[in-house]
Amino acid sequence: MSGEVQCIHNHSAHSLIIAGAGGAAHFAGVVASLTPLPVVAVPVSDTRLDGVVASLTPLPVVAVPMPKGVPVATIAINNSTNGALLDIRMLGISDTDLVSRFLFYLFLHTVRVNKKEYNLWVSFGWSGRVSTGKTLEKNMVKREKLEQQGWESNLN
Repeated sequence: MSGEVQCIHNHSAHSLIIAGAGGAAHFAGVVASLTPLPVVAVPVSDTRLDGVVASLTPLPVVAVPMPKGVPVATIAINNSTNGALLDIRMLGISDTDLVSRFLFYLFLHTVRVNKKEYNLWVSFGWSGRVSTGKTLEKNMVKREKLEQQGWESNLN
């Protein structure tokens, strides 16, 4: 095991590794081969090769499967948010506080998506679409309650 990965593995605060892979798409696989920790690969587009790689291969290079015995979770290109959310889900297996905070995040995300959907319907002139409006109103009321009373009050 290399010195850096050994150091990461021995540090008790780390439970997984996020590996950004740019020009060296194999980086996350190398890291995964050197540690027993879960590795999440976040491919980063290489501006020098934008368009070239896409024209040469039907799939991004990082989507090529790793050899048996070296698992790597791969997220969409430049989507570190989903990488972090996947990590939170994995860490939540043993951390109930993290799960409850993640559920609160998911609720707020749902409210934002509903609001975007509602605005989209309105922009097309379909403001009479009742189900979206009612869902948005209910979620906004829940959001205000959560902001006033805290997310812990909603767990029961």
